[in-house]
Amino acid sequence: MPSLIDLRRRIRSVKNTQQITKAMKVVSAAKLRRAQDRVLAARPYAEIIQRMLANVAQAAAEQNAAEEIELRMMTLEGILSIQAGDNPRVVQEKLITFVAPADRVDVQAACTDAHVALERHRMFGPHHMPIRSPLRGSGG
Repeated sequence: MPSLIDLRRRIRSVKNTQQITKAMKVVSAAKLRRAQDRVLAARPYAEIIQRMLANVAQAAAEQNAAEEIELRMMTLEGILSIQAGDNPRVVQEKLITFVAPADRVDVQAACTDAHVALERHRMFGPHHMPIRSPLRGSGG
């Protein structure tokens, strides 16, 4: 059985530990209170930033949705025209109507290049690549 001095030391040790624990609780409560105050003070700024980001995301989603719908309509129109057996030039003209007037010249040039490539494929096969020689100009 422990002696009286050992019991007193044990009691004093427990009381010291309790005092330290109480002091730590007070310190942690003060830190928590300060952190909560900072969060509450920052809340209006967070709401403003959240609204700004939501507006940007919504605008981007609306723009992407409009572009996606236009692309799907264009693809569907092309597929239906090809299935109907329309002339490729007619299909080209139908699809160009989806493009803004300022960009139509570029699209028509790209379509012309595609038609040239298709004709080369029909005439010479899929592996025909024009040979360009610095001495002879362009070869074929």
